Amino acid sequence: MMSVVSSFEFTIPAYTVLCNRTKPQMQAISEAMVEKIGRSLISVVQEDVSGNFGRMVAYALMDVDDLGAKVFQKACKGAGTDTEALIDLCMTHTKDELAAIKVKWEASKIS
Repeated sequence: MMSVVSSFEFTIPAYTVLCNRTKPQMQAISEAMVEKIGRSLISVVQEDVSGNFGRMVAYALMDVDDLGAKVFQKACKGAGTDTEALIDLCMTHTKDELAAIKVKWEASKIS
């Protein structure tokens, strides 16, 4: 399979990083990689994977509020609205998470 980082003295199979870790653990790994090699886990993995699997990996590595803002943006983009995505978003997040998603989404609209 693919290796996560080639600039380490050894290679780490990506599936051991991605499939056997919780979201907080993956975020800690990503932060450590930024400190060590100046690149995040998501940027390194995206070089090796593409298509639907690549998108799934990217979504798995995103913060909850970043992912929620992206889902909201995609659901509202274009001529129609994806009401199922909006309902899923609202029903699976707390009020605090939805407030954080709103802040991220509004910030992404401005920039």
